[in-house]
Amino acid sequence: MEERKSSKISQQKMERLWLIEDVREFTSIPISTLKLYVATNQIPSIKIGRHRRFDPDEIRKWIKRKNAS
Repeated sequence: MEERKSSKISQQKMERLWLIEDVREFTSIPISTLKLYVATNQIPSIKIGRHRRFDPDEIRKWIKRKNAS
């Protein structure tokens, strides 16, 4: 029972995955450009069924890598 509560708490602390609109809002990159980046694997994304989602931490790392180069 304790293990179940523990995993539930850790899931609540996780930040939700972003939609492409969330990435656009965070980066100010147009959605059409973000879709191109997804299609050419230039931005980290997760495919869940027919949908694309973005891990906020991975997007932040991606931005840092882009700024460093």
